[in-house]
Amino acid sequence: GHTSPVSSVSFASDGKTLASGSDDRTVKLWDAASGSQMCSLEGHTGEVYSVAFAPDGKTLASWSKDKTVKLWDAASGSQKSSLEGHTDFVRSVAFAPDCKTVASGSDDMTVKLWDAASGSQKSSLGGHIQGNPSCKCSHKYGYKHNPMCPVEGHTNV
Repeated sequence: GHTSPVSSVSFASDGKTLASGSDDRTVKLWDAASGSQMCSLEGHTGEVYSVAFAPDGKTLASWSKDKTVKLWDAASGSQKSSLEGHTDFVRSVAFAPDCKTVASGSDDMTVKLWDAASGSQKSSLGGHIQGNPSCKCSHKYGYKHNPMCPVEGHTNV
């Protein structure tokens, strides 16, 4: 098993495989019926924050304090790709319903979109402002621009 606290667990869509991520920097795959460990996935250099299976159950994502997202083949346990480009800790990851795109959110205040097959970055979405949770799009909500908001076209409410 893990040698440090477990931070996250996720079932594959068929319910047969369970993944766990840990502060020991590993991801483990478990047979949900027997409870036996199937394999240990190693490659992160920081604590693993969380794990998530793609909707089809074929790919597992893990993300970590090391600023990366790793994509793993859920059947073999082999690493498919390492998604690198965030400049701070990755906090959240989601697969598109068709499993072709992976989105990652980071403490660097960006969301990045990745091609799940190649691991290449498709785009980076910015505009999140730390410490400004009430910043709203003025054009969407009909607010008058407030110069206190640092983002063009936004206002604090």
